[in-house]
Amino acid sequence: MQRPQLDKEIKKNKGKHKLAIALDLDETVLDNSPYQGYASIHNKPFPEGWHEWVQAAKAKPVYGAKEFLKYADKKGVDIYYISDRDKEKDLKATQKNLKQQGIPQAKKSHILLKGKDDKSKESRRQMVQKDHKLVMLFGDNLLDFTDPKEATAESREALIEKHKDDFGKKYIIFP
Repeated sequence: MQRPQLDKEIKKNKGKHKLAIALDLDETVLDNSPYQGYASIHNKPFPEGWHEWVQAAKAKPVYGAKEFLKYADKKGVDIYYISDRDKEKDLKATQKNLKQQGIPQAKKSHILLKGKDDKSKESRRQMVQKDHKLVMLFGDNLLDFTDPKEATAESREALIEKHKDDFGKKYIIFP
């Protein structure tokens, strides 16, 4: 996965800052394909049944995610899980799911879910950056890395162009 890039960031840091990585949860750390399959077979549109799936805490790790996260943990890097799951409804079940799967640093302070006043993930990324150098972000969607000013194809294309050198280094599209 991205071990060499993480090692490079650790070496470059020389112990100056607390390092962190941030990951989206769904389809990046946790595989929700059983829910998606069920919803598809039963013609259920999202989010119908989603909350029940999250509460069941049965998602398995996406291939390779657990191993990389254990590596980052062993290297002393703080791990934050930033997701648009509902903070009030889903925090407890999400933490349970992560712990059951052996995902490191699955403490409430590292699971940053969407609160009722959150408009995007940016405020939660900034919270991590208050006392960490955020060296890598993992996700399956552009919004897992940065927020465009507006949700248009043109603004997303401009954002990709602006950050093109970060993809594969700081921004890791996964899986």
